[in-house]
Amino acid sequence: MNNSYFLIGAVAVGVVVFGGKKAMDLTADLSKAGENEKKYAPYIATIENKYGLPSGMLHRLLKAESSFLTSIITGAKRSRVGALGIAQFMPATAREWLGSEQNALNPSEAIDGAARYLKWIYNNVGMDWTKAVAAYNWGIGNVKNKGLSRAPTETKKYIKKILGVTL
Repeated sequence: MNNSYFLIGAVAVGVVVFGGKKAMDLTADLSKAGENEKKYAPYIATIENKYGLPSGMLHRLLKAESSFLTSIITGAKRSRVGALGIAQFMPATAREWLGSEQNALNPSEAIDGAARYLKWIYNNVGMDWTKAVAAYNWGIGNVKNKGLSRAPTETKKYIKKILGVTL
């Protein structure tokens, strides 16, 4: 991953390159954000920094997963496959990475756990953020065994939404 930062006036603008392809600026745009998104943004930025994630990437991933909707964050609404919480952990993954399914419904636990999990994936797929994001959505086994070229349309759209990279 190549990160380049340019200081323009008093605003730092980050340009991130994934797999040789320039991605969009990943900085979270809060101008049209709802209450929950604004509330969690500072904590997400702190966690991104803590785990060395590209600035804004975890924020975009969580937005793609939950849209910061209260019904999803609290678990009142689960995905069609049973994922829950702000980071949409599958129950088994929540037990493994967060200690319990209930912790997936605790935003601070889930945000930290999602960052740890994403960083672990990154380290286990050749230190490639595109593969890491794909694996968060499609599963690490699929990414390792099938490769990004065989990723389903849903995963390709997910990567585009989060990283701005087209496979």
